[in-house]
Amino acid sequence: MSSSSDRNSLRLTRRSLISQAPWALSYAALSGRALAQSAEPEYVEAKTTYGRVRGVKSPGLATFKGIPYGGSVSGANRFKAAPALKPWTAVRDAIQFGAPALQPGQRRNEPAQDEDCLFLNIWTPAADGKKRPVMFYSHGGGFTSARPHLRTRTAPALRVLLMWWSWRPTTASA
Repeated sequence: MSSSSDRNSLRLTRRSLISQAPWALSYAALSGRALAQSAEPEYVEAKTTYGRVRGVKSPGLATFKGIPYGGSVSGANRFKAAPALKPWTAVRDAIQFGAPALQPGQRRNEPAQDEDCLFLNIWTPAADGKKRPVMFYSHGGGFTSARPHLRTRTAPALRVLLMWWSWRPTTASA
């Protein structure tokens, strides 16, 4: 059984709220920052023919997004075969999707559309150098709209390297 003195000691007054609020808010802010910092992604690197790329590692999955596979296809290179990609020396971030091809409509949470849209997106159970079957996805679109969409859980579930590309059709003959 609680006494009236116990109840009075738990009563919140304006004075106690004003005097304790800065401490409580500081604690809440620091706790939130600590939680946000612990949610930082873990990065993983892989070597490609053109240079190293940095992707994101999560349990059972390594993701590399927006890796270029051809040179610029805009301006003077429009409607021609893509020129060869030039190697890079620094580690290239591959943590965000590359630009999709120009087409009607813009989707939310998608990079701005661009003529330079030759990018690979890769999901693999691990970036450990092991050989895995490759599942290559090429989206359709009927020359009006085309975006790669596939569940990212496919790669670890099937133990494959899942790759899809962003591309634009060309009228040039090879």
